[in-house]
Amino acid sequence: MVYFLMNIKVQKSEIYFSRHGESQMNVSGRIGGDSMLSPRGEQYAAKLGDFMKNHSGMAVWTSELKRTQQTAG
Repeated sequence: MVYFLMNIKVQKSEIYFSRHGESQMNVSGRIGGDSMLSPRGEQYAAKLGDFMKNHSGMAVWTSELKRTQQTAG
């Protein structure tokens, strides 16, 4: 991410950061792992998707974890 931020063109732009939606492990009080989203996390992902539809030309960067891929999908 640092590489990206250091190499963007100097122009007015907006950068949005978002965490993944709530995961199944979050529900059980655990952190880490590579679990899928919980139903509440899926709702968050849907609302994030609605937000992104209103902002054309937006790029999405995620990790390889299941919960981040689901959130971005």
